[in-house]
Amino acid sequence: MAKAPGKEIKWLPDVEEHVYPAAKSYLSIIYSAGKVSAIMAKFRRAAIVQFKAKDIFRASQLSLLGSSVPTFSRETVVG
Repeated sequence: MAKAPGKEIKWLPDVEEHVYPAAKSYLSIIYSAGKVSAIMAKFRRAAIVQFKAKDIFRASQLSLLGSSVPTFSRETVVG
């Protein structure tokens, strides 16, 4: 079966400035101030990369919804 043509996503050329304080706020919940500063410096220098959603999901090492929620998988079985 042929794949349906998709729309191309048009990304911004660079990260918007308001993203950095949000990232810093989140990181400060789980890391020390010194480590947050080091991570933020790396964020600002890092190149923007793109990955498919399925690859990001795999890298997260989270289980699929159907396998982690027994009632979901029972309710979705046709029979």
